[in-house]
Amino acid sequence: SPAWSPDGNRIAFVRVGAFRIGVMNAGGGGERILTDGWQDESPSWAPNSPFVTFNRFNRAGGSSLFAVPVNGGRARRPLQVRRGGARLL
Repeated sequence: SPAWSPDGNRIAFVRVGAFRIGVMNAGGGGERILTDGWQDESPSWAPNSPFVTFNRFNRAGGSSLFAVPVNGGRARRPLQVRRGGARLL
């Protein structure tokens, strides 16, 4: 389902048939596809942040939370858990 940005100016969505996360202007136009994963779903705007978060599913049926910059860039996990603690990206 589409998700409105906190300021109401943009909408994050899932590209039907491709399972890619995109954003567009609330009034239409300005579409930009942000992800290229196998199956990306459930976009949500991070409050007061230039990121859209989403679930990325893998072919084995598992999923992970990812974040991608709204203006383009690499999708990555916003929380990395390693030996000795966790780190927010």
